[in-house]
Amino acid sequence: MEPQQTSGYTIEHIILVESNFRRDITIDFDDQAITNNLDMQVEPSATENNQFFVSLLITLKAQQSEKTVFEFAVKMGGVFSKQGEPALKEEVFKNINAPAILFPFIREHIGISALKAGIGNILLPPVNFVGKETTE
Repeated sequence: MEPQQTSGYTIEHIILVESNFRRDITIDFDDQAITNNLDMQVEPSATENNQFFVSLLITLKAQQSEKTVFEFAVKMGGVFSKQGEPALKEEVFKNINAPAILFPFIREHIGISALKAGIGNILLPPVNFVGKETTE
């Protein structure tokens, strides 16, 4: 009996590509509300030898009145492998599943960095990447 071949996608590596942080020294945490603005960009690469790279860039800007009091720009990427002919189309995986896999790593990086910067606990909410598809 031959071993059954599997089809699907595998994560080979997850890497931190870029991390930028800036904060204002004088943030008033008591008086004025802070509004967070979150932006995301998914960048899938072409597939070569059944491998591809997908990066996710998250930009978080916190504003108090008209002033940006802190901001993060974190880009993480994943190297993925494709085995066989998966039921899930490659473009769907690249634009929805891969960023959903990367997002918790970025959320953790921002959370830890915020604590070290004296900002406190920042919890980014889970994101549904369906409907946020980009094209290659």
